[in-house]
Amino acid sequence: MSENETTAEPGFDALLEDAKMVASYGARAGKLRNSDLFAAIKAIETSPSKTWTTAEAVGLHAALNQAIADIAPATLRDLQSSDPFTTQASRKTRFLLLAISLMLMVVTGYFTVLYNRGTELISRLEQIDASRPAEKMGAVARTWTTATPDKISGKETGAASETYYKLLDEVRELDNKVKTYVLEYAEFNQTNPGLRAFQFISGLAYASSTAPVAKDGPNVECGGVFSGPVPADSTFGTTPPGSILAANRALMVNFACAESLMISPYSMPSLNQLGGEVRRKMSIYSQWVLPALYGALGALIFYMRAVLNPILPDPPIEKIIHRVALGAFAGIIFAWFWTPPPDAMKEFSGLSVNSFAIAFLIGFGIDVFFTALDRFVLFLQNMVSQPRPIAAPVQVVQPSLSAIEVRRNAAFPA
Repeated sequence: MSENETTAEPGFDALLEDAKMVASYGARAGKLRNSDLFAAIKAIETSPSKTWTTAEAVGLHAALNQAIADIAPATLRDLQSSDPFTTQASRKTRFLLLAISLMLMVVTGYFTVLYNRGTELISRLEQIDASRPAEKMGAVARTWTTATPDKISGKETGAASETYYKLLDEVRELDNKVKTYVLEYAEFNQTNPGLRAFQFISGLAYASSTAPVAKDGPNVECGGVFSGPVPADSTFGTTPPGSILAANRALMVNFACAESLMISPYSMPSLNQLGGEVRRKMSIYSQWVLPALYGALGALIFYMRAVLNPILPDPPIEKIIHRVALGAFAGIIFAWFWTPPPDAMKEFSGLSVNSFAIAFLIGFGIDVFFTALDRFVLFLQNMVSQPRPIAAPVQVVQPSLSAIEVRRNAAFPA
């Protein structure tokens, strides 16, 4: 060391090494906009003083800060961990990232398909239930009791007969929709790990019988008499009104059997009850599971894209896990703001696939999302901490005397 040189202050040599590292990476990556950092390094090395207060040190700080901004998204911390130009990329990390991405895409796609099928079932369920199939079936069954051979064979014509057949056709059409819905509902439950099996058979309130039954219809004996649970009073079903209720129930059962109908007030529970479990599961999917999966997938795709860039250092595995978790949380937060309030959900109103795409974009640009949240919180803090302006004192202005009062005071002085 020459007599003119001084000992470098603590941390000064580390600053110079960081500057050289950034300059070397920026030059080879072609990201430096100017040569200010190289000039600052040369000035420091030729300067006899190695202290923080010199003009050369201040210039090195400014040039280094500008160079770090130029090499983004790579950071000084990333270069200290691994330099992509001097360190060979880890194949193990890349293969692990690819395997996790493929697995997450498969899981996301699987739950998306289940969600679409569930929402479709709920929509069809609401349309069927709005048609009041059991009510129409009861009206046709009560008209059925007055049927004659001529009416059944079509020989009898008239407005009443035409109305009966029109209503019967509507009931058969609704019954076909219900049967299709039941089959798809059972298939949906078998492919959905979170739903219980469809137990509509337990809702059939019919007595067991060995007599032939209508194909694909309720398990009841055609032409038989309904035998339900034994009432508390055994004579209730033999006298009105109990006998009337028992006869109406037997009529519904026998008519459903004769027409091979599934819809009946006594053959299955309410359609809304059948879809209640699907609604609850779809709400969980739309507010928690799918937004988290799409947000995590977006964050993971961000790193997959970064790995393909040879001039960017490979991120450590703990950083990947942290960002993916943040992406999942950001997707859930988005669902909280986007989902309609409970009071407005008279019918099921879940998020659409377009909304999940927004959750994916939020996970991909997680930095932008949390920066917006930070600015929003800072805006609220400024509003709360801002002092209220002090109101000026109110001046009481005395009213002026009118001309009449002036003349009266002059004529009658006090």
